[in-house]
Amino acid sequence: MVQVVQHPHSVVLIAVEGGELVLVRQSRPGSGTRTVELPSGKIEDGEAPADAAARELAEECGLAARELSAIGTFWAAPGYSTELVYVFEATGLSGADPAELDDDEDIEVERLPLAGALGALIATAGGFTTGKRVKLGPVISVTPTSIDFATAIVGEYNYQIVTISNTGDAAEYLTTATPAEGTFFATFGGTCNTSIDPNDPTQRNYWIPANGSCTFQWGFHPPHPGKFNGTGTLVFDNSPSITLSFTGRGTKH
Repeated sequence: MVQVVQHPHSVVLIAVEGGELVLVRQSRPGSGTRTVELPSGKIEDGEAPADAAARELAEECGLAARELSAIGTFWAAPGYSTELVYVFEATGLSGADPAELDDDEDIEVERLPLAGALGALIATAGGFTTGKRVKLGPVISVTPTSIDFATAIVGEYNYQIVTISNTGDAAEYLTTATPAEGTFFATFGGTCNTSIDPNDPTQRNYWIPANGSCTFQWGFHPPHPGKFNGTGTLVFDNSPSITLSFTGRGTKH
């Protein structure tokens, strides 16, 4: 017979600002280590989940959120615990009056780029062993985002390799590539256009796997002499668009 643990409900926060995720590092007696986790804590008797989320954000991180958005709930350990976890997104962060931590809390606040936060959680098993893992979905970055084609002869071509990396736990699709004047997105010479989604073999173009990357070429074809400056945009299915900047100079033969 399973012994069910009667545990208070709790909250966990996805606090994001400026492309960084706010995490906490603290000692956990169960693991015997210091783990990296999302800010979280139990809901006090008579406390609303949103109020608990705001309180935990202030207590553990010294932060206040302009907006707290409820994302959903999940059972922490439905096989033996009654703990229901309320998930909140915290945005518009600012400093809050420091609050006293519990005697058994020794917390350090860390901020990591979204592209590296998932790896930090995995490396320490923090948030996974406690059941407070929240999928980050695709986490996309592009290198480089500033491309200098230097000098190219009018009517000829100059190519630069661009890498799209996905450090998230879900695949992503590049849906649109908008070029700047004199530049173009090249569908050849890279690996993005040959990537195949194993779950849907018909999806062959511009699929970036979870924890993977692919490359493509961006070309420069100056139509006339002179300096070129502009921006292009990469649009993804589920991730924010990324802007690339371009510079170059067209010269005559």
